[in-house]
Amino acid sequence: MLSVLIPARCEPYLEQTIRNVLDNARGEIEIIAILDGYIPDPQIIFNDSRVRFVQTKKRLASAQPLIRQRDCRMVST
Repeated sequence: MLSVLIPARCEPYLEQTIRNVLDNARGEIEIIAILDGYIPDPQIIFNDSRVRFVQTKKRLASAQPLIRQRDCRMVST
């Protein structure tokens, strides 16, 4: 299985990026969009089990680990 991580900070093309990855993917794939300290407006919803969103409570500095359990919450799709 291929895992695609998409880090995003106020990314206006996030939904389009995810759709492009899904459209061009071959084989088993999962997409994990990491929303770094923000919530997209309007909210992005995918009814596809291959897409997950992880939202951090605050922006993470690049030197810190990308995902820390106490700073993140899973956002349902």
